[in-house]
Amino acid sequence: MILPEAAFCPCRPPFALQDFSAFVDFPMSLPNKKNTLFGAALLGACLAVVASVPAAAFLASVMGDDYDTRVLIYGGLLLWSVVGAISIFILTKDAEGKPMTLGQTVLWFVSAWLWPLLVIAHAVSSSRRNR
Repeated sequence: MILPEAAFCPCRPPFALQDFSAFVDFPMSLPNKKNTLFGAALLGACLAVVASVPAAAFLASVMGDDYDTRVLIYGGLLLWSVVGAISIFILTKDAEGKPMTLGQTVLWFVSAWLWPLLVIAHAVSSSRRNR
């Protein structure tokens, strides 16, 4: 039995894909959610930490007398502002929807340093809502 040459053609698939829409028309299984992780909140937190580096260095140079004291003060202040930026990011990541402005960047910087007050205010307001 001799087969036609078209049967051995490597460019032709072994089965016909004439109804390709059967493979494409499936609806997505999960709805597309808006990605809130990479938005204005993350940008604000990053800019607050970047702005906190020279601020912590300046405060450490003013407060510390010797090198070891300045290093401890700088490390503590930088840790304080990083924890603050992360805390504020967690509290506001879903609410931020507008593009960043200079005023919001300054607000993020101040919030990264005063974060315990904002976390306490959030805890008090959420406990009042749950009553």
